[in-house]
Amino acid sequence: MKITQIPRRIKKQYLRHKIGAYLRNLKGNFIRGDTDFAKQLAETGYHISLQQHPSILFPQGQAHNTDQNPTHSRNTLLKLRELIKENSFNDKKDRLVFWKLGMPGYYVYDIRRMLADSGRPYHPYTITPADLSKEHIAVYTALTGKHDYLHEILYRQPGIDYILFTNNRNIKSSTWQVHYVDSPLSDLLLSRAIKMLPHQYLDHKYTATVYVDANAYLYGDISQLISALADGTTLALTRHTTAHTVADELEECIQTKGIDRQAAQQQYARYRAQGFNDDMGLAECGIIARRNGDPNLDRLMAMWYEEFCNGIHRDQISLLPCIHKSKFKNYKILDGSVWHNQYCSIFGEHTISQ
Repeated sequence: MKITQIPRRIKKQYLRHKIGAYLRNLKGNFIRGDTDFAKQLAETGYHISLQQHPSILFPQGQAHNTDQNPTHSRNTLLKLRELIKENSFNDKKDRLVFWKLGMPGYYVYDIRRMLADSGRPYHPYTITPADLSKEHIAVYTALTGKHDYLHEILYRQPGIDYILFTNNRNIKSSTWQVHYVDSPLSDLLLSRAIKMLPHQYLDHKYTATVYVDANAYLYGDISQLISALADGTTLALTRHTTAHTVADELEECIQTKGIDRQAAQQQYARYRAQGFNDDMGLAECGIIARRNGDPNLDRLMAMWYEEFCNGIHRDQISLLPCIHKSKFKNYKILDGSVWHNQYCSIFGEHTISQ
């Protein structure tokens, strides 16, 4: 009997057995994660996260039963890829197989994230690497209230501090250093204070910081964004992928976020009256790299936070007008996708209560 003629339930059991067998056969190769296997992953269509650090697929495993034959491992990768691509592996029995193999939840709940064509369009950042050996870097995020879900880090770069600020003492993490914050601010304003004012929350020992939204999965060395802070640059932002001006973003927020049109028009008119020409481009604010110790940057961040508190609660809208008003020059906007790049993928919207 052909597999296409097998009853659906039996067929699913067979396919589950096959994908489990392929993953077990390759487990040692992923854990060892050498450059030859990483190259095979690239050649056979696997995601950048696995190409960079294959061992993140089995973070707690031991490299037993490694297939030393490159032809065998390559063929198994191709078979595994086709099986993932052509079938749905997302029910409880599928997930149980992946959990037992030692895979992290990022892949357990969506096995297709293993593939290169998974998720949003991939656009990497092109940054000339710098010597970061003398830097003391913190990668940090904020997760306030009870509505956001914590994403554990898939890859932690040695020598980097990964810090999570939260006012929710029920949040625990195996990958983030959790710092609990008691504050009279609302969940929304506290999250933005932490995001916009790192000099008030992080130890001054850090020479540079990278902020990343809490709905990001970190699977690469995001601290490499510090390499963009060269030639006097103290603030590196990421270019907006859909909007090009503040006016574009305001209209999008009116249409999809329920922003009051009159309030938006008044705020925009105020920016124009201050001489803002809206020709500076637009930044996403899900990833921000900063150089510590620049008092002009600290003043800019304080201005941005005050504008957010007193105006429309969308931080992309007010940042560039604040940069213009303060005459801040030491910034750059990087080309690439904040949503899907060589360092992380961001899924979904925050649901922090206001």
